[in-house]
Amino acid sequence: MAKLIPKILYFILIVLSTFLIISYSEANKIEKFLISQTNSSRESDLDLIQTVALTYSNKKNDSYTYEDPLFNEKYELRDSEGEIVYSFNLVMYRYIEVEGKKTNNSLAIILNNLMVFDENKVLDDTTNPIIDIDMNYERSFMINGKEFSSSKERFQHYVGTGKSLLLFNYEYLKDSVSYINIKDITFKYLVKGDSYVTMLTLLNSDISDIVIKDSLGNEVNRELNTITSDKITLPTIDLNEIKSDSKYYYNNTLKKKLSSYNTEYVKNILLELLFVIPLTYFLFFHKEVMLIRERKKDQENKRISTIKEELVKKEEEKK
Repeated sequence: MAKLIPKILYFILIVLSTFLIISYSEANKIEKFLISQTNSSRESDLDLIQTVALTYSNKKNDSYTYEDPLFNEKYELRDSEGEIVYSFNLVMYRYIEVEGKKTNNSLAIILNNLMVFDENKVLDDTTNPIIDIDMNYERSFMINGKEFSSSKERFQHYVGTGKSLLLFNYEYLKDSVSYINIKDITFKYLVKGDSYVTMLTLLNSDISDIVIKDSLGNEVNRELNTITSDKITLPTIDLNEIKSDSKYYYNNTLKKKLSSYNTEYVKNILLELLFVIPLTYFLFFHKEVMLIRERKKDQENKRISTIKEELVKKEEEKK
C-alpha cells in the first residue's frame, strides 16, 4: 500500500494539471477569438453582442439580436470651461439567447465611445474606467430562494472596440404573474477612495420616483418607456420564426470561427504529454527497466561463463 500512495498522488497531480491546462487553453482560445473579432465588433454592435454571447461563461450560446435598438442616445457633460468631463453613446438592444434547447429573452446595454476625463477615476485591467449600474425593479422577485428588488451590474470593456457591454438575461425578471419592469437605472464610474460619481440616471416616470443625482440637467432624455418588459420580451419564442425574420441579426460564421481555435487544446495537451511521458517513465518505470536489463545481462554472462567452462572441460578431456 505504501508503494501505491506516491503513484496515486502523482495521478491526482496529473489530473489537476490537465484540468488547469484545459482551462488555460479555453481562456487562450476565447482571447484569440475576441482579438480576431476586434474590427467587426468595433464596427457593429450586433456583431459584438453575438461574439460575446458565444464566449460568455463558456456556454457558447447563440444569439439573435433585433436590429433596431430600443434606446439610442448620446450623453455628454462639460465643465464650466467647456471641457468634456465624460461622454458616451448609450444603446440598448433586445435579443434572443439560445442556450441549448432553451431560449431566453435578453437585453444588451452598450456604451460606445466612452470617455471619462476625471483624474480620480479607477481603471480596470484594460485601462478603461470601471462602470457600474444600479437597477431598481418594479417589484421584487426570487432567484434561488433569495428575494431581489434591485441589482448592481458591471460593464465589461472590449479592447480595441471602443465599446463596453452588459448582457442581461431578462428571464430572471419574471415571477408567477409576468415579466417585471425596470424602474430606473443609474450609471456611475468608480473613483479613488472606493466611491462613485453618478453619470446618468434613466427612469420609467410612470413607476419610479428616484432622485436624480447626475449633473446632466433636465434637457437630456432620461425616459425608459421604450425599455419596458413588453418591448424587451416575446410572450412565446418560436426560434424558426426568429431565424427567418430579416429584422433579427445572426452571423453564421462566428461559431465556426470560434471552433477553429480548438487547436489551442491540442497544442497545449501535446506539450503536457511531451513533459509527462518522460517524467512518468523516469519516476516509475526507469528503475524497473534497468533492473530487467541488469538481470538479462547477468543471465547472459552466466550463460557465456557456462559455455566457456564446458569448452575448457572438453579441452582437458582431450589431453
